[in-house]
Amino acid sequence: MESLSTFWLSVLLFVLILASAFFSASETSMMALNRYRLKTLSSKNNLQAQRVERLLKNIDYLIGGILLGNNFVNILAASIATLLALKIWGEGSVIIASLALTLVILIFAENTPKTFAAKNPEKIALPASWLLDLLIKIFKPLIYLISLISKSILNFLGLKNISKDILNSEELRMAVVDSKSVLSKNYQNMLLNIIDLEKVKVDDIMIPHHELVSADINNEEELFEQLKRIQHTRLLIFDGSENNIIGTIHMRML
Repeated sequence: MESLSTFWLSVLLFVLILASAFFSASETSMMALNRYRLKTLSSKNNLQAQRVERLLKNIDYLIGGILLGNNFVNILAASIATLLALKIWGEGSVIIASLALTLVILIFAENTPKTFAAKNPEKIALPASWLLDLLIKIFKPLIYLISLISKSILNFLGLKNISKDILNSEELRMAVVDSKSVLSKNYQNMLLNIIDLEKVKVDDIMIPHHELVSADINNEEELFEQLKRIQHTRLLIFDGSENNIIGTIHMRML
């Protein structure tokens, strides 16, 4: 590598910084993806979404592959930056070159791509999935070893339990509330009422027996009088006793 000219070393360094930005953006976009949106796209036979779903099902391999690639290009970039500094400015410039490369990577290969990926996860994750899938397949033995060591450390620390991506009622309620830009107010209220059904008690919807409006089917005068006063479309009817409800009469039947 020392035999390469300054120009080609600079080109290689630029490519490695771009590769580092790719891995950083890919990692953030994969973690920021809306899983339910992803499932919707996958159900519509979107091949990229199906590939991303498959990668996310084995999150250990995905993270291992991304970090392997990212660390490799960053370390190689640091080596090339050191060679460039030695070729151009001599031995005294190595520390300055390291600091400059750190700043460049932080801005152009970490902060900027990760911020963009967090705001536009689908634009990054879906097209990047094929390359990540390819890299994971090529370096699968090494990634498997990294994943095995990581799992062993987590198990040793008692951190092996992984939380499931399932919403409880309060989280689902918050998701509906935050969907103002997508759902109309009527649909939003309807969904919130459905979610809140579990909080409704029988006492909240029951009508006490003494408040029921009913009439004896054997007393025509009372029956017609009730039909004149009733504000509902149906009238309860009983036979002899109010406890012996036999049905209802609809106003349209008259």
